[in-house]
Amino acid sequence: MFRKILSPAAKIALILICFGVIFRSVNIADVAESVRDISLALLFAAFLCLLADTFILAIRCVYLLQAKGIRISYPSMLRIVFVSNFFSLAIPSSIGADALRIMLLKRESYCVTHSTSMVVMDKVLSVLAMLVFSLAGMLVVWNAIPDQRVLLFLIVVIALTLLGILASFSKIPKSFLRWLSERLQPLKNGPRGRRIKVFGVLEKLLVLLSGIHDSFVDFLKQPRTLVTVFGWNAVNQVFRILMVHFLFLALGYSVSLHMQFAFVPVIMLLTLLPITYFGLGIREGAFLFFFTQIGIPASVCLSVSLLTYLLIVAGMIPGALLLWVPRSKKDK
Repeated sequence: MFRKILSPAAKIALILICFGVIFRSVNIADVAESVRDISLALLFAAFLCLLADTFILAIRCVYLLQAKGIRISYPSMLRIVFVSNFFSLAIPSSIGADALRIMLLKRESYCVTHSTSMVVMDKVLSVLAMLVFSLAGMLVVWNAIPDQRVLLFLIVVIALTLLGILASFSKIPKSFLRWLSERLQPLKNGPRGRRIKVFGVLEKLLVLLSGIHDSFVDFLKQPRTLVTVFGWNAVNQVFRILMVHFLFLALGYSVSLHMQFAFVPVIMLLTLLPITYFGLGIREGAFLFFFTQIGIPASVCLSVSLLTYLLIVAGMIPGALLLWVPRSKKDK
């Protein structure tokens, strides 16, 4: 119980700390002034770019599941994506949209092991697409950033992320799971009771995680599928960059696209860190950290970041409506 309370409390505390630091350097009145004459047409264009994210995600999920021999129609997958996105935002919980997606697929009798490996592989390919775009943008803006520490930070983030991805495909996760399983074996010979049941559950969990890793690595045998899904992830990154581009334009600021190619993917990567709810505080700090380097006022950077949450809330509305749509029969 204490841990369940502590985790949300820690995340909320971190959000408050981030915004406390941010509002020491940004005037709230300036933020309100920056959005006073916002272009609704460009704001709607940004919303359409965000909405495209959901439709493209459903396409990627269908491709990856089909690679595992699981047939699911695009409308069914799209419904699951919309509903999981809605619940992840509407319910105060540490369970993310990806976990909810797995739960919904399990509810409709799809394999948990393959569903989980699908989610993990899509996330890995999404991160790779972010890194490719960011590296391409960095090559262009290398001499345009006055503070070279920003570029050093980008390099460190990219290097650590690549190392993490390489480790996920290696034997390290499987060896670690095997090591944990061996440590649990002696405990099975103890006195019967609740303790043994708990360790029995842990052993089953380790077997499940091992199966998920096998399913994940098995994707490497289907390079055509991975290339296709990576391509859709690249398209998705373009829409995310365009969303930010339209938001800046809606506030009356034109930011060169190559700067956004360098910064936006890394900002999105940082918001994946599960240390706050929905990236609150992290996203705002990242927007300020990067875009003020090229002369964009801090109030405008903060406004663009906050407007993304408005678009996210608007994008979750279809998920709420689809809750009332009867589920289709399982795809054969």
